[in-house]
Amino acid sequence: MTPKSMAGSADVLLRCLREAQTNYKSQREMAHRIGVAPATLNRWLKGKKVPNPSLGELESIADELDMPVADLVSANGPPPKLRVVAATIDGAKLRRLLRKAADAIEHVADELPEGD
Repeated sequence: MTPKSMAGSADVLLRCLREAQTNYKSQREMAHRIGVAPATLNRWLKGKKVPNPSLGELESIADELDMPVADLVSANGPPPKLRVVAATIDGAKLRRLLRKAADAIEHVADELPEGD
């Protein structure tokens, strides 16, 4: 990754974190849920430090924000519709909704006749 693309990735990650911040009672809760120290998250959000999470932290953040790691590090970020949904639906509710949808799809797939 070039320094320019790394900076772009940090911008995307920071934008996603800021958008998700409203889903938490406090920065401390958010930091705990995404797996980083509260002071680190605070420095990221205030722009005092460029986000540079480890791969494990990045996976934890992506899991908590319910999005692929690739969306957090791509220059374009997550698709706009995904950001709108994530911003308007509580993360836990969204995960339950997606799991129900996946279960329904699996049920329908099980009912399909075997094909070649």
